[in-house]
Amino acid sequence: MKTLQTNIKKMKTNLFSKLSLALVLFFVGSMTVKAQTQLTHKSGLKITVPATWKHEVDGDDILTMVTPDENVAMTFVNIPASAFDAALAEAEKQIKSVVKNFKEKGEGKETKINGMDAFMGEGTGQVEGQDVEVGLLFVKNGNNVLFVFAIGVKGKTDAHDNAIGQVLNSIKK
Repeated sequence: MKTLQTNIKKMKTNLFSKLSLALVLFFVGSMTVKAQTQLTHKSGLKITVPATWKHEVDGDDILTMVTPDENVAMTFVNIPASAFDAALAEAEKQIKSVVKNFKEKGEGKETKINGMDAFMGEGTGQVEGQDVEVGLLFVKNGNNVLFVFAIGVKGKTDAHDNAIGQVLNSIKK
C-alpha cells in the first residue's frame, strides 16, 4: 500500500503545481481519524465522514477521505460553475492528468442526491502503473458544483461499497 500512498503524495504535488482546480489525494499519514463527523464543505453542502476513515481538509477547503485499509480515497472539490458541462469539462482535464489510460465505463448518468441534480460516471485507468477504479460525482448547488473524485485499487473496492454509498447519501444542503 506504500505505492498508493506515494502516488497520492505525487498527485498532490503535480496537481498543485499545474491547477487552480485541485483534484487531490493527500498523503494518508497526515490525516486524522475521528468519530463520525459531519463537515460543511466550501460548496455549502454537508458531508459525513465515516468514523473509521481518515480525513483532512486542506487550506483550499479540499476534503479528502481515505478508508482504513487505504484502498479507496475520495476527494471533494468545489467548482464554481452553474452547469454540469462546464464542471465536467474542467474536471475531465484534471482527471486525465492524474489517471493515465483513463477509460470511461459506459455513459455517465444524471441522477438526484437528496433532491439535488447530480451526474455520475465511472472508469478505470492507472496511477503510477497501478490499476485503479475511478468514480466521479458532480452535485449541483446553486452556482457551485461539488466534484467528488474517488480512486480505488482495482479489485479492492467492493468491501467499501456500503460505506461509499453512505458518504454519497450524506451529501445534503
